[in-house]
Amino acid sequence: MRTSLTFVLLAFCLPVLPGCPTGQFPAELGECPDGSTVTWADASAVLEANCTRCHSSTLTGADRQAAPENWDYDTRDGALRDPDEVWLRVYTDNMPNDAVFAPEADKGVLWEWYSCDGPE
Repeated sequence: MRTSLTFVLLAFCLPVLPGCPTGQFPAELGECPDGSTVTWADASAVLEANCTRCHSSTLTGADRQAAPENWDYDTRDGALRDPDEVWLRVYTDNMPNDAVFAPEADKGVLWEWYSCDGPE
């Protein structure tokens, strides 16, 4: 009985611990939702607010704050380099590494945009 109670408490409490995904968004990219209207304009606004201070083709050296070269999100093609990897880092709160992804609801914009193969 004690094991069952522990499992139930962990199942309900772990998702709210700091640094853990909230469960509000799927852990992996999926099917494009029917009627999706998310476009590059929507995704680029989210990326601009959260990512391009490090991941921009206009930045070099120390200005990139250790972001790997050519991992840039200021163009649609750059943002589509590896959607699964980008989503994993956003979902696990690994990126941005210098601040909180804000607003949290914008993660849903990226999930949908990437799941729909990055519509223009």
